[in-house]
Amino acid sequence: MDNDGSTFNPAPGWPAPPLGWRPPPGWVPDPSWAVPPPGWEFWTPRIKSAPREAAPEAAARPFLLWGTRGSWCNQEVAGTQYRQDAVTGLFPRDVDLDDGAERNSTAALIPEPQNPKDPHAVAVRVDGVHVGYLPAEVAPDYAPVLQTLCSAGLAPTVPVHVWARAYTDYDEQVDGSHLPVRRHYTRVSVALAEPEMLRPLNLAPPRPRAELPVGSSVKVVNTQANFEHLNSVLNGRPAGWVYATLHRGEPATPRSKTPTVEVRVSGLRAGGLTVQMSATYLPVIDHLDRAGTMTVCRVLLEGSPVSVVAAIHALRPHELTPDWFTAVGSPST
Repeated sequence: MDNDGSTFNPAPGWPAPPLGWRPPPGWVPDPSWAVPPPGWEFWTPRIKSAPREAAPEAAARPFLLWGTRGSWCNQEVAGTQYRQDAVTGLFPRDVDLDDGAERNSTAALIPEPQNPKDPHAVAVRVDGVHVGYLPAEVAPDYAPVLQTLCSAGLAPTVPVHVWARAYTDYDEQVDGSHLPVRRHYTRVSVALAEPEMLRPLNLAPPRPRAELPVGSSVKVVNTQANFEHLNSVLNGRPAGWVYATLHRGEPATPRSKTPTVEVRVSGLRAGGLTVQMSATYLPVIDHLDRAGTMTVCRVLLEGSPVSVVAAIHALRPHELTPDWFTAVGSPST
């Protein structure tokens, strides 16, 4: 992974490695070290000797937080009643709100450590519009990890559901009459996993890589044979997300000639896919391999002191769009 003459670039808070040091196969960082920001580039051109600085806020790259179960928006946003004009302004003018309207989009979660009322405040913005905050009772749990992402030049994002309905109310006047006025009910909810599930436990694989979009789960088999490795990745946690790479592997049995998919975590074998699921994913793995690109996906690990199970969460190849293939590039011929 350093064929281009690049050098290892430790994450913020890590000890500086010896000159010319390269991680050996299967190496994992000390659990006591700081968790690297997702997307951190661990290899830099040799002429660059200093770690990358965090990108300015204006140039922040969107980072969709890990761990959300599809687009189910489970966390209601606080304070939308004070920003009803902002919320209703997210709908086109020709949308009739009398019967209620809704839209699904993406929201940015922006920590506000300088907020005079609450240094743990986390603002919720949709299309750049401030629509509310994470509730005060949960914000302190999320602010630290969100601030780490922002400091790394990333803009944490989550799926969001916006709902609004207009109704007619009547304000009593001084003379006792009632003046009709238009008001709104609004509700904004975001999809938010537990704080420890928002980012991966391990390092991103080296480039060039292409990450399969998140999809339904597929069980990884034979994880128990690799228990020691997977248990060390979890490091006492009951569950966690990790980056994994997919590779063309050996047949499942000595008599079989059908190749299977090998799943690796941090460079070491974690298990594999069944023959049937391997046949599903091998076309895209081979496609990317011909382009010199590694196939990457997200894997959910769940473990106990005696067992670890794993499942990849990735779209099947037939679900991938032409735009995805264009973005990752075509294999050279």
